Amino acid sequence: MPDTAAIEIRPPENLQEFYGLMARTREVRARMVEQYLAGAGIAPDDVRSLTNAGASLEATPRSKTDDGYEIVLDGERRITVDLTYEISEIVKDLV
Repeated sequence: MPDTAAIEIRPPENLQEFYGLMARTREVRARMVEQYLAGAGIAPDDVRSLTNAGASLEATPRSKTDDGYEIVLDGERRITVDLTYEISEIVKDLV
């Protein structure tokens, strides 16, 4: 069952949390499209959720060595990821 609770600002700390956040944004986007196609107004909670998701991605710790963001891969390794695309797509959805 989809999680309909609002997305709060919480930077993903590991890969699992990142994928979870992306899955939740997909659910919110689908709801927003349904609302739009039905001629209804977009729910303010959905707009807030996408805004918070973007803020969460932007608040992900920056890599100290590369241009990008750092996410824990497992208990010992960290990876640097480029979240530019994900952030820009959320911004486009909100315009």
